[in-house]
Amino acid sequence: MRSKWLTLTFALIILSTFIVASAPAAMPEQTLTHVFLEMGAQPERYVLHHGGRTAQVMEGHRLDQWTDGLRQALGLSPAQRKEGDGLRWSASGWWGRNQRVELIVINDEPTKRWIQPYVLIRINGRGRPDAAFFRARQRLVTRLEQQGIAPRLHFSIQGYHRLQPLNKEQWIQQAMKRMRAREVEALRTAPTTSVSCYSPLFPDGLNTQGGFMNLQVAARMDPLHHRIAVTMGTPIITIEY
Repeated sequence: MRSKWLTLTFALIILSTFIVASAPAAMPEQTLTHVFLEMGAQPERYVLHHGGRTAQVMEGHRLDQWTDGLRQALGLSPAQRKEGDGLRWSASGWWGRNQRVELIVINDEPTKRWIQPYVLIRINGRGRPDAAFFRARQRLVTRLEQQGIAPRLHFSIQGYHRLQPLNKEQWIQQAMKRMRAREVEALRTAPTTSVSCYSPLFPDGLNTQGGFMNLQVAARMDPLHHRIAVTMGTPIITIEY
């Protein structure tokens, strides 16, 4: 009987280990939003940002057509073209009531025959990221991959926290502690603190003078409204704070 119980216990341990190991990991946007709310912050806006040059090289004269195909794939309005230091196309549209999408394509070497244009796409939303946001995220990833573009996603969430009982430095340190983050480099002024960190909770990142980072946490005093304006981003913040 004892051997049967040991066998059953061992089997349950193996099964539970398998379930934990096979459970899908939380997306960075989910983790950041969870910590933001857990810290008692009230979300006001969020941005999902893709930015980078295309991996493939193309002929410059084909960029008009290529951009039009991308904006159609994203379901946006016809692109507007402007000339300056280079060529710039911009288009926008809505994915539902709360997802405003912006597309910018830049050819900063218009005199060259073969180019790698820079592509920027932003999904802007108000309030707390919900199921509609995560559907929009998947839609963006799918459209980028269909166009042969590797997604490079940055996510930022912004809102506020009442001044008491925390000041901005305390708020940032507590948020970092919840994400097991260590400081890489920081900018501290009287009104604003911005800390670049490394956290094992987030997979991607970039190298800076201070080291490898994949998280930014910022807080700015807003005494007029008796609150702290707070922003989190991974791997970096891509909105003004």
